[in-house]
Amino acid sequence: LIMEEMKSEDVLLALDRKEIDLGIMAGPFHADNLRTIPLFKEEIKAYLPSLEKDTVSTDELAELHPWLLSKGNCLRTQMIHFCELNNEKSDKWNYEGGNLELLLRIVNQKGGYTLIPNEYQKVLQLDSTTCKKISSPNSNEVPAREIIAISSHRTSKWDSIEKIIRSVQHFYGKNRDESGFKVLDWK
Repeated sequence: LIMEEMKSEDVLLALDRKEIDLGIMAGPFHADNLRTIPLFKEEIKAYLPSLEKDTVSTDELAELHPWLLSKGNCLRTQMIHFCELNNEKSDKWNYEGGNLELLLRIVNQKGGYTLIPNEYQKVLQLDSTTCKKISSPNSNEVPAREIIAISSHRTSKWDSIEKIIRSVQHFYGKNRDESGFKVLDWK
């Protein structure tokens, strides 16, 4: 088993070229020539250590500078959609970082916020007081992303692929309430 990190577009291209057997990426995504299997959904929170309350509204976030991942990252695109930024405005800000750890340091030093998926909060062992639940005055839903597995419809490796998929679904899906999520598009 070889694992390699790729941008979402590169995963799709590698699957099309049959260079890889399985891709795991943010969804949603549908294509007739590929099998798409939902793995889990995860809430996206605002990394905003300067705010003392547990929840931040989208109206409050509109007043702050968002720090973005570099172009080609699906979380960047989800953030642009969520924050209703246009590419022209975000490019002029030049607030980009190559990874979430860098963006967290920038937020700590310069203020503003960035969006962080719930699983990253756990992996990076971030204190729950720094990652705020996001509320919207127009909806009871919270922003989320869907993690999906993608493979070719025809593969001799399906039994092995299915074991990986079931393992991920079991690990990340247990005790998870996905109701009330608004899945953000990555494209």
